[in-house]
Amino acid sequence: MESNHIPPAIVHVENLVKQYEKTLAVDHLSFQVQAGEVLGLVGPNGAGKTSTMRCLCGILPTTSGQIHIGGVSLATDPVAVKQQIAFVPADPKFFDYLTVREHLRLFARLYHCEARDDDMDQLLQLLKIEDKQHHLPAALSRGMQQKLMIACALIHNPKVLIFDEPFTGLDPLAIRNIKQLLRQRAKAGVAVIVSSHLLGMVEAIVDRVLILQHGLKVAHDTVHSLTTQYPTIRETAGLEEIFLQLTGGLPEPQTSNPEPQTSNPEPQTSNPEPQTSNPEPQTSNPEPQTSNSESQTSNSKFELSSELKEEE
Repeated sequence: MESNHIPPAIVHVENLVKQYEKTLAVDHLSFQVQAGEVLGLVGPNGAGKTSTMRCLCGILPTTSGQIHIGGVSLATDPVAVKQQIAFVPADPKFFDYLTVREHLRLFARLYHCEARDDDMDQLLQLLKIEDKQHHLPAALSRGMQQKLMIACALIHNPKVLIFDEPFTGLDPLAIRNIKQLLRQRAKAGVAVIVSSHLLGMVEAIVDRVLILQHGLKVAHDTVHSLTTQYPTIRETAGLEEIFLQLTGGLPEPQTSNPEPQTSNPEPQTSNPEPQTSNPEPQTSNPEPQTSNSESQTSNSKFELSSELKEEE
């Protein structure tokens, strides 16, 4: 008989609120991430994804709510929580005068872990940057810098991995390798949170998705379960279609048998009332002006002169 044992929740968030002055970035958000689970954290721009991740890592203070990582409260023991977490930001920053390998040594010391040279070599080879280990960050491409940040995040074997846009700047082969790496870490019992706008890549690796909008939780389940929970979503819909439907990016589909338009709309009068075919003609010979007006004037002058003569 198969066991119905559910792995413990390594990440436990309850009623998380993050307020920036007048802007409510995260609004009473609650969710859990189990050991070995890959959670996709998705949402439109400004949905509160990055604020949520930074609060989980202790980078940003929460306005209210509870965060527990591995059973430890972030509020009461933030150092113990941060030792269990690795966060890969969307815009990684490095020390200008430390080489790739020196960055790995520094991160190992910061996390108080005993990373041997063999461990570093293995990470460098895994991420295909072993030939760049003596380069400074400025000499690396954007994709190479992303790989370096991921190597720094993995050096202390964290229980929770949080990635904000991990595929930025990576070529197709590197993206495939990172996806495989995340699944391997999950199989080893690590809780993984991935946030990205590349929904097709997210769907390929996640177990569940958490969709945010305006700081609120819109949906939290497997992709398949979401297609059965909402009647407006097709059963064969992928994450992109689900995302657009639930966040208002797509109109709701029309019913399969919409009310047909009247097949024979009320016709216009086939013989509309004709205009008078023979409208009242204008007078073809308008009343002419007096053609002998000039002669009348001459007659009046004659009569006037005759009267003057009689008076004489």
